[in-house]
Amino acid sequence: MRIVVKMDAVCSIIVLLFSVICTSSVADSTSDKKELYCAACEVIMDEISYTISKVDTKKTIEIAGFRVDPQGNQKQKTIPYARSEVHLTEVVENLCSNMNKYAQSRDKVTNKLKFIRTESRDGEAITLENVSLSGEISEKLRYVCENIIEDHEEGIIRYFKKERKDPVKGFCTKKAKLCLEEKEGNDEL
Repeated sequence: MRIVVKMDAVCSIIVLLFSVICTSSVADSTSDKKELYCAACEVIMDEISYTISKVDTKKTIEIAGFRVDPQGNQKQKTIPYARSEVHLTEVVENLCSNMNKYAQSRDKVTNKLKFIRTESRDGEAITLENVSLSGEISEKLRYVCENIIEDHEEGIIRYFKKERKDPVKGFCTKKAKLCLEEKEGNDEL
């Protein structure tokens, strides 16, 4: 008995299998990228919030408006330095150089990717567990940080000009859409 298999059918099956494999790996890499960008955005929000909090609340800066009155004078006003565009621009421009102070980890409960500081901000001893620390991870985080800053610098500066309760939810989730909205009352975790 002789079995004849047409090459068209074999080729169709191979193409179908290849496309299924490629589609699933692209979907995985897309969700991995989304998770990485969300975790990096969380680090950015934390670093900016901390830097703002360390500025003396009495420190101010005078800014001039663009409008000129009939006598040719510009009105100046004094604003808090911590949330001034000058300070925020400086913070944002230097931010990504701090990414080598972070290690990669996974939340024990949700398995969500996160980055953890490897150096204490106040000089206290720090205990690290369940972390991956390497030059490659630091470079990847710095690269993603730079991409986020490049794409959202003006929005970040505008967002931090006012005090916000939850910058991660407000900026990373709602404004930049880098993080997924967490569902309220999710008991499956």
